[in-house]
Amino acid sequence: MVDVLEWGPVLNLKVAEIVLTDQSQRTHSIATLTGSRGLLLACLSELWQPVNVRRVLWLQRHAANLALMGIPPAAIVQATPNAVQTFSHTMPFPLTFSVLADPLASAAVQYNLAGRGCIMLIDPRGVLRSKWVLPDTIAWPKMSEILHAVQTIDGGGSSAQPF
Repeated sequence: MVDVLEWGPVLNLKVAEIVLTDQSQRTHSIATLTGSRGLLLACLSELWQPVNVRRVLWLQRHAANLALMGIPPAAIVQATPNAVQTFSHTMPFPLTFSVLADPLASAAVQYNLAGRGCIMLIDPRGVLRSKWVLPDTIAWPKMSEILHAVQTIDGGGSSAQPF
């Protein structure tokens, strides 16, 4: 059996840079997405899968508070820029975070996450501090788990939570 902590980028190392387009057709990188205390980056597979819609809604629900904490969220989805733009227009409210189009799943492959849902906490220097690789039965971790992981950024530690 594969240990889920083997999936995704390696903890305590700088994550690979990406350059992708969001729902507003703006280009972003890890550096442009990162706030004063870091970045909460979600990697999703197919955009329209019910679990991924739930994950986007979860990010939307917490986006303002995360941004106020200096850790804005963003999501990478396997979809074309036009599909991401259409998806954002179908939401009952405007998305307040970047949803990045990755039509060839190149970021997912680069991050060793092809076909898997993962959320990563990246510090302001681009170093992966925590990650949660989750099955399709769970939207995302509890916010309390993420807040605990944020405290490890401030304290210099790291945390990995598979479920």
